[in-house]
Amino acid sequence: MRSFAIFFCLIFFANAFDMDISYGKEKKNLFSIITLKAKKDFLCEKIMRSINADYIIQCKIDAIPENGFLPFETKFFKISYQMEKQVFILSIYPKKEIELFYIPDDIQENNLFFEEKKSLSKTWQIVGYEKNLPFLTKKDKNQKGINFPITLGNPQFNYVDEINIDKNPLKASVGADYADYLKIKDLMKQKYYKTALNAISSTFRKFPNTFFAKDLLFYQIQALYHLNLVDNVLENAPAWIKQYPSDNEVPEVLYMLGNTYAKIYFPTEAMHFYKRIIEEYPENRFTPLAKMQIAKTLSEGTNIGMARIYFSQAYQEAKDLDSVTDIALNWAFFEINTNNAQNARDLIDKILEANPTFFTQNPEQTKNTIIYLSEKHIYDSAAKIADYYFHHTKDDDKVHEELGFMLGELYEKAKDYDKAHSSNLAFIKEYESFPKAREVQKRDDAMLFEVSGSDSVKLERYDYILKKYPNTPQATKAAELKTKILIKQQDYEDALAMKPFLPANSTLYNEALLGMIDKNIQENQCQKINPYLIEMTDFSGIKDKLKAFDCLYNNNLFTQALKVAQTMLQDKNNPDYIAWLYRNANTLFALGKYQDSIIAIQDVLSLAKNKKTKKYEDIYFTLFSSLARLDFKDRAKEIYNKLYENFKDDRRMLQVYATLLNWGDAKNTTTIVYAKNLIALQERYKTQDFTPFVEFKLIEALSQNNQTQEAYTIAQELVKKNLRSIDLQKAFYIKADLEIKLKENTKALESLKSCINIQEDSTWKTLCKQSQTLFKGE
Repeated sequence: MRSFAIFFCLIFFANAFDMDISYGKEKKNLFSIITLKAKKDFLCEKIMRSINADYIIQCKIDAIPENGFLPFETKFFKISYQMEKQVFILSIYPKKEIELFYIPDDIQENNLFFEEKKSLSKTWQIVGYEKNLPFLTKKDKNQKGINFPITLGNPQFNYVDEINIDKNPLKASVGADYADYLKIKDLMKQKYYKTALNAISSTFRKFPNTFFAKDLLFYQIQALYHLNLVDNVLENAPAWIKQYPSDNEVPEVLYMLGNTYAKIYFPTEAMHFYKRIIEEYPENRFTPLAKMQIAKTLSEGTNIGMARIYFSQAYQEAKDLDSVTDIALNWAFFEINTNNAQNARDLIDKILEANPTFFTQNPEQTKNTIIYLSEKHIYDSAAKIADYYFHHTKDDDKVHEELGFMLGELYEKAKDYDKAHSSNLAFIKEYESFPKAREVQKRDDAMLFEVSGSDSVKLERYDYILKKYPNTPQATKAAELKTKILIKQQDYEDALAMKPFLPANSTLYNEALLGMIDKNIQENQCQKINPYLIEMTDFSGIKDKLKAFDCLYNNNLFTQALKVAQTMLQDKNNPDYIAWLYRNANTLFALGKYQDSIIAIQDVLSLAKNKKTKKYEDIYFTLFSSLARLDFKDRAKEIYNKLYENFKDDRRMLQVYATLLNWGDAKNTTTIVYAKNLIALQERYKTQDFTPFVEFKLIEALSQNNQTQEAYTIAQELVKKNLRSIDLQKAFYIKADLEIKLKENTKALESLKSCINIQEDSTWKTLCKQSQTLFKGE
């Protein structure tokens, strides 16, 4: 498609290599000129293809085309390319007649344009025509070429480095009006249209017969058109066309006339001028633009399909980058109005890729385009345009500030929060002292943190901020807001996981910690909270402090538990004071501080007596154990009596009996009592914690007290139990010994044999073997 070829070749040739295609008429005969320019010299030459003098033109340029450069065709040429060893070879095939011309670097030193010269040059021209080479001089050809397309009269002396609107040289003497002409031309280029109009009027007053009348009148029409002075355009433009009907700028004047009629809602008149351009100037750059205007007119009616066809044709036939940009933008507006937003986005993206400077060159139009796109909710495209403008213009540009102010909000509405934030920061940095900077800062905060919607939506935003802006104040604030929501949702584990992102000693972290502890205390889930309880330095915020302590204590975290207890004991008016004294005493014992534990227990018992409560009397168990560890046996036995009186069936008595058995004299009958009580408690609680220790103690005591038969009964039951090998060997040995005493020698030998048959070697096995040997010796 030709439009794409032109569009992208212009992209390719925008830097090191320029390619321009222009059209013209001579005596109603169309011709076209391709001008090739490069920064470095390159070669163009004719290459014969057949004996019929059929040839093409090839140019070799040391360059690489960008992606998207495609072959294309015009009425006179077919153009393609290929790459060979990093060299770009442009091939131009004739569709009519063509000629190649070498253009010297310094025209003043060479007053002729030469036909093909086998040399390198920075500029070459290829002319396409139908019958006669246009503007051919009547002079004979010199040996190097023809005089094309013009000769410059006396160039060494009267050369003027300017050309008029027709691109013909300004010759001979330079009048006083020339300076005014140059000034006006410069004003028009800078778009100072009002100033240009005043200068044109002044020039005509000074030089009513000025050589530049045609050009100045043309500039006047342009200025009137851009200033939207409709009546003046309608008055002056037809007169100019009538006076200069064959001028090259007639298509542009016709185009301005058509647009002016369109502005005042005279579509029929507007269409007349557009169609005239299309019919009379088919290869002119304004022909595609006229088709674009027809498409816009059609789009205002019901013929949407035909409008799209005209837009497509205009786009395909565009002759230059500015034209294709203008067409693409208007086509995008059309697509928006016909609910094809994505098509519009694609067209705008192509403009930003190929000709982004279009937007910086037309500030007001760009601002209006952005406003229009915003109104149509095409925020992403509006943001891209504003972004390019803001970063490619200076801060003394009013539109620069306006679009910079809008940019962050546009990205925010496009849901591109990353670019919205960076754009806000860029504006704040550039306009730090301006009131608008504070407004943008508030907007940025609102965008990042004041999120509407459900908690899940807010959490998603805060996670985004944490990921995109780590180790920033924004990330810290996002972490705090996220933690608040997690605490509200009682998702304490996730809230506590935010610790690395929160400030040190964050009150939010402590709040989450307390929430986690209270929740799990109520659910009796001590294992979950112990790691967090260790972190606590202040238990004042915990609702059930006693349970929190018990979690620590029951998981053997005695050091932490003691700190809590002693902290709570600082307030003697605490209604739970005795409970804390009780826990403090037990914790001191657990930490091996037996003397301190005894003192604390005495305080507990004293306070319990005053309060007439028996709730804490089981502290006697701790007191007994503390006395035992300090080897205060007599005092411990006194405490035993209190324990037996109040807790004889308590499971904790198992350890008390075991301690007493360790101290007991086998001949003392109390040992038998302790042992039998211990065995009874084991049976009650279905435990074997102190087996075979208690059985061995009981058998020994019964034997010492001549109760051999009862001891033997205990031994018989003991060997049936699931004992360790060494304990079982001992049990069989004791059983054999008792059987010998009872003169049951046969049974004794069987017991000894059972002892020996156990695989493990031990002292008891050795004793069994020795006893067996003695039996056999007898």
